[in-house]
Amino acid sequence: MILDSELPLYLWPEAINMAVEILNRLPIDALAGEVPYTLQAFSDASFAMVQSKHSQSGFVCFAAGGPIAWYSSKQPIITLSSIEAEYVGLVTAA
Repeated sequence: MILDSELPLYLWPEAINMAVEILNRLPIDALAGEVPYTLQAFSDASFAMVQSKHSQSGFVCFAAGGPIAWYSSKQPIITLSSIEAEYVGLVTAA
């Protein structure tokens, strides 16, 4: 449709953004009222592995229901509590 409209190339990103915005506002019964094009991020951490005393943390990001980015590693600092390990994991994911 965009190709047939002879829209200048510099306007394509705005046209695509508008199309996604319109699709997000359409009611879709199959998704039970959810917005079809969403961005979600999840993070988790495990506190203080026995040998190294470092916690492990990771995150995964989803767009439109599919994973687009993920990461998992030891935390660079030694945390003193599980809540502190979770907070370090959240900061990494941000």
